[in-house]
Amino acid sequence: MRKWPIDNLDRFIAKIKETNTKRLIFTGTRTDPQLYKYEAKLLALLREQIPGIHISLHTNGILSTRKMDLFNQYNTVTISFNSFDPTIYQKLHGSSQMPNLPEILEKATIPVKLSCVLTEDNITTLDQYLQTAANLGVKRLALRHLFNDEQRRRPLLFTNLKPEKFHCGNPVFNINGMEATYWIFEKTTGKSLNLFSNGHISEEYVLAKAPGNVQSSSASFNQQQRII
Repeated sequence: MRKWPIDNLDRFIAKIKETNTKRLIFTGTRTDPQLYKYEAKLLALLREQIPGIHISLHTNGILSTRKMDLFNQYNTVTISFNSFDPTIYQKLHGSSQMPNLPEILEKATIPVKLSCVLTEDNITTLDQYLQTAANLGVKRLALRHLFNDEQRRRPLLFTNLKPEKFHCGNPVFNINGMEATYWIFEKTTGKSLNLFSNGHISEEYVLAKAPGNVQSSSASFNQQQRII
């Protein structure tokens, strides 16, 4: 979290150029990318080294209101937000501190998407979640189950709706005026390059399966925008 430069960054940038990768995402496996001391420096370097690349941030949003100038330097941002209910949020996120979504959405000058992991704790409140998000003015969101979770073997959601399109093989629905992607890992056609904090580079799409993943802070840069 306090190391500069990131191990293997030069080699990784070269791979991005070699593969003509178009999108790049800052994310994490066990922490939040906005806690990285050199977030701004890394973002500026990548803008300089790879002109024109689309750079996204995937964050829990806790620090976003304090870093809005930097927040708005990304092309897009995805906020991990699994419940509007404080009790459920604390159980799923492991913290009672919730991001100020109304303030973030008000001050954001870039598109902001919500990402929600569905579990037995919050799936019964999904309708309320979708309505609250729409009322806040959210335009895009992504829904997924935990990878390898029993929930994945239960009946799929939104079977009564017709997808408007597909993204990386995943259905995209119009729900309450929002573009909602239902992420199904078994169906995804997305590809990615991943640079972990230990310098390991992987092309494994599912981060949990990536060899060399130390399950700590990571920077992830993807050919197709994906939901972690």
